[in-house]
Amino acid sequence: MKKRLLFLTIFAYIGLSATAQNPLLWGMTAAGGADTLGTIFKINGDGSGFQTLQSLNTITGDAPDGTLIYASNHKFYGVALTGGANNKGTIFSLDTNNVFTNVHDFTGNAGSYPKGRLLQANNGKLYGMTFYDDSIGAGVIFKYNPVNNTFAKLVTFNGTGNGQSPRGSLMQATDGKIYGMCQAGGANQFGTLFRFDTLTNTATNLHSFSTATGFNPFGNLIQASNGLLYGLCMYFGTTGPGTIFSFNPSSNVFTDLIHFSTTNGGFPEGSLLQASDGKLYGLTYGGGSSSKGVLFCYDINANTITDLVVFTGTNGSQPSGSLIQASDHNLYGTTTAGGANNKGEIFKYNILTSTFTDIHDFNGTDGKSPGGSLIEALKPISTGMKNFASQDDKIRISPNPATNLLTISLPGENPGICTMNLYDIVGEKVLPQLSFSNAEFSINIDKLSPGIYFLEVNNHGTKKLIKVLKINGN
Repeated sequence: MKKRLLFLTIFAYIGLSATAQNPLLWGMTAAGGADTLGTIFKINGDGSGFQTLQSLNTITGDAPDGTLIYASNHKFYGVALTGGANNKGTIFSLDTNNVFTNVHDFTGNAGSYPKGRLLQANNGKLYGMTFYDDSIGAGVIFKYNPVNNTFAKLVTFNGTGNGQSPRGSLMQATDGKIYGMCQAGGANQFGTLFRFDTLTNTATNLHSFSTATGFNPFGNLIQASNGLLYGLCMYFGTTGPGTIFSFNPSSNVFTDLIHFSTTNGGFPEGSLLQASDGKLYGLTYGGGSSSKGVLFCYDINANTITDLVVFTGTNGSQPSGSLIQASDHNLYGTTTAGGANNKGEIFKYNILTSTFTDIHDFNGTDGKSPGGSLIEALKPISTGMKNFASQDDKIRISPNPATNLLTISLPGENPGICTMNLYDIVGEKVLPQLSFSNAEFSINIDKLSPGIYFLEVNNHGTKKLIKVLKINGN
């Protein structure tokens, strides 16, 4: 009980500091910039410090409509829909010194027109999908190794079997398997939900979507704290403009949950997010009283949906990406249109006060039509900046917030034997005690539920307690 009270006291103190944080957010636009072919940007959560980092072009790859990831090697990775050496899309990296590198040009036979975002699995490799390929035209699953810069096509979708034309992204669930969706193919030709095994490189169709319960899933699956996978279909159900569903990866049971009715939103293109209050939040591209989309909340316990923000054009319109929850606990997202210049905007939403704020209006020069999601990432380690006030000056944790891999860096090349424990906010140990003697050590926290944890590191008899934020990778 004393340990629990101590952790709750520490949490209350640090929580005040974390609330005051001004998160650094990164994202991409599908158009605009110097060559009108898309940009990579960063911005602070209060709207200050907006900076266009890269204007994409046909050589680097262009028209990205997905999301960046911040990998364990402290580089950003993303995909461009078109452009590159073969005009079939690229994989690129961006380091913390703003050095941009085109690391792979798609050839067509091994996939073309990549969409969504990459997934860094617990084996360290990056996995993604392409919308098309030059063999049978149904798309592929591929793997990219950032250590040796090697690329491999793993699965070619076959249409009626495991699906075709994936638009979203892959995700890794607590069972270690990777899950994804195709917008077409399957038994009904309306899309599939599949499981991908990295050991056998096989994709197995688990569910074929239909008109009755929704079809054409454009976004990603997420795994909620109850272990179920949740997703969105863009079309139909009983009234037409899409559905919310769940899928149990243990029993392979699909459950039809909510049918959008236009008035409560419609045609969702993105993914859901489970926030710190346990509820799921999402965006629809259309619907609402202005037919320009809504920001909604879905209660997984009550199976109810509530509209929180109706987009009208002035406050943005037609969001096609997904929300994130940053370290300041606010939700952040983008719209593809609307705002002051009708070229899209970046917004934040406070779930405690129900306050919506437009923090940046794109003007074309700095980007236009953001279609993916934002991410929050650490500032460069070399600057000495820390993401949380609780981060120790010598022991460094990255990335923080983290989605799957958490890297602990200790001072000196030979720190000696160190022990480490990870606790939740009530003082319960969530991982077995780990020992290591390297200056840098990584652990997999992918199976942990989103929330706040405390890492206790014992280095030469000195214990340090560092706050860690686990977030969904969607």
